[in-house]
Formats: sequence, C-alpha cells, structure tokens
Amino acid sequence: MALASVLALQTPVVVLDEPTTGQDYRASLEIMDRVGELNRVGHTIIFITHDMELVARYASRVVVMAQGRVLADGGTREIFRLPEVLIASSLAPPDITCLAQELAAFGIRGDILTVEEMLDVLLPLWRR
Repeated sequence: MALASVLALQTPVVVLDEPTTGQDYRASLEIMDRVGELNRVGHTIIFITHDMELVARYASRVVVMAQGRVLADGGTREIFRLPEVLIASSLAPPDITCLAQELAAFGIRGDILTVEEMLDVLLPLWRR
C-alpha cells in the first residue's frame, strides 16, 4: 500500500528502501516490474537492497556501500566481478553468477546475472 501511495505521487525520483522485504518471490517480481515500468517512462529509481538477485535482474547501475562509504559505483556486471568489494560489504553475487564464474573455465561467459541469461547460453549448446 505504501508503494502505491508513492507511485501515485508521480515524482521524478523514487527512492525505495528494501521494497520487497516480506514478499514472496512472485510478489517481489511484480513490485519490481511495476517499478521498472516507472523507470522506462523516465522516472529515476533508487532502490536500496541486500537482495543481489533483485539487483542482478533490475539494476543497471550499482553503488556498493559499507560503513557509510562508497566502495564501488558501476554497471551491475562490472560490480559482480569485484569480489573484494562484495566481501568488504558482506554481499555475494547471485548463485547463478557464481555458477557462471565457475563455468568460465569451460568457455561460458562469467558475467551472467539471471537464470534466463544462463538458459540463453546453455540451451544452444545442449541442442548441438
């Protein structure tokens, strides 16, 4: 309900702190899809979260902070390739990204962010 109230204001910048806390996976995706629609029509969205799967799926730019300091600022793929930054901020890339990084030794891209991206890479190999 609080999110709906904020969205009704039509502000150019929307700041959301842990917008999916307490929601199941499906509800989380629905919330973030609506937020994504706002972004597509020109609103700036800032969301604060510890959920790296949401970050991987929805963020184009990531600012990693720890103890009030900015540790890194960059594209999502770039940030998930910085293990020292993630460790210092007590974060970890999504499991699928960790798997992709392990499979990089076998020629799979190591910067995969979502299960859908992994399927796009693996299905053509499986169909050979």
